[in-house]
Amino acid sequence: MATEQDLDAIRESVLAQADKAHRRVNLLLAVTVAVEGVLLLLYLGLMNFNEKLHWLVLIAAFLVYWTLAAGLFTLGAYVRALTLRMLKALELK
Repeated sequence: MATEQDLDAIRESVLAQADKAHRRVNLLLAVTVAVEGVLLLLYLGLMNFNEKLHWLVLIAAFLVYWTLAAGLFTLGAYVRALTLRMLKALELK
């Protein structure tokens, strides 16, 4: 049977891995936001503001991205809440 010190080492290792994964996700999110920002600026630079179709494409893109972003933020909040509950359960044991 594992001793309390072994369990503490395992918990510490798992938490370190979770922190590393969280930093990776934040870095990927920052890179994605930067690339999307550059692409948006490029589109706005090439857009003919007198053309209604260009406005339609821009509005449709914002609607799609807003829906995806709202879903991802909701999922992130849900995962964070579950993670905090699991960490609290580990502290109680």
